[in-house]
Amino acid sequence: MDLGESLSLLRALEETSSKLTIFVKRACEVLGLDQNVDVLVSLEYFSEDPEYEPKICGYYEPAKKLIVVSLPCIMRKDLKDGLAETLAHELIHHCQYTNGSLCNVHLNTALAERIYRSMPYKNRPHEIEAYAKQKELANTLQGVEGFDDAVNYVKRLAMSEVRLPPISEAIKAQVNNPLLEETAKDIVNLAREDLLSVASEILDIRLCEIEDETARKRFEEEATSYLQKLKEEPVKAILEDIQRDVETFLKWDVEERKVKTLIIDPATEQPHCYLFLDKGIAIGFDLKGTYLPLLHLLLKTKDQTPSLKELGKLSFNLTIEEILQGIFRAGGYEFELKILPREDMAKNLSNELCEDDTKPSDKKIDVNDFLLSYRSAA
Repeated sequence: MDLGESLSLLRALEETSSKLTIFVKRACEVLGLDQNVDVLVSLEYFSEDPEYEPKICGYYEPAKKLIVVSLPCIMRKDLKDGLAETLAHELIHHCQYTNGSLCNVHLNTALAERIYRSMPYKNRPHEIEAYAKQKELANTLQGVEGFDDAVNYVKRLAMSEVRLPPISEAIKAQVNNPLLEETAKDIVNLAREDLLSVASEILDIRLCEIEDETARKRFEEEATSYLQKLKEEPVKAILEDIQRDVETFLKWDVEERKVKTLIIDPATEQPHCYLFLDKGIAIGFDLKGTYLPLLHLLLKTKDQTPSLKELGKLSFNLTIEEILQGIFRAGGYEFELKILPREDMAKNLSNELCEDDTKPSDKKIDVNDFLLSYRSAA
């Protein structure tokens, strides 16, 4: 992990900690506890007493009034229950150190120090009370406004479920891209009065190449209808031509095309996933109904490369452990997994589109180049 990735991860942890802090303060207000408390989300495992509980999911720092939550630990359980019980347990400790009415044991720093030095973890009175009351309090927390939002925010950091829509949806989205209409307008403006004459010449040439009389007649009727539409609604006619050709272009050999890289971008109002294919082609998907990561992620295929058809069958359930390890495996394929700094997103999109391992003789094309060819022709 490089510095940029580390800073991006830190930013995501800070955002998640802030969301949990807002919820815990609201819960304290509902419970009648001191609202001067903060939450810090950690990627570390904690240990209090190896003989009793090798790994615990949180701890409370009384001097700072800080609840520290171990994200990897709560992910070993049901996330909703694990988060609720961990926050409940630490809020009982917060109550104990702030003389709240929710607890019977009350502590100060000196007393707590003596307890730590003289009693095993499982025999400490404040821990006994916390474990005894955490389940009931956890149920209460789940009913506090904002709990589900807090859970979903943690899930976006800890476990991202990215479901890719069928390739047909992506093609449909590209065909209906508003930029295509802008291209059609550009073509009409550039061609002006030459648009009809050029189109007529092209159609006449094609008509002369048709030998079958029935096919000639059918083509002549279609050409007449097309020229009439081009005269009455030139932008609409050109747009339909572009849309048809873009659809053909994207569908060409679609099951054989290999996916080199995926970039997941959760920052936009409607999050996106960009697929970069062989021969420099890029397709963008809208992602709906998924727990998208707070992090911008790049998944680059390694030794084996799935086709678009194969990719649609894979389940992308990304965990924080996989993100930290930098490797993601699904359906027999292995991906290099990296965090992309937000400020470098545009550069990475450009780099992935430009990188191409095809033979030097192969033409490198993308949708923008394809559309620009219309402008050149016009």
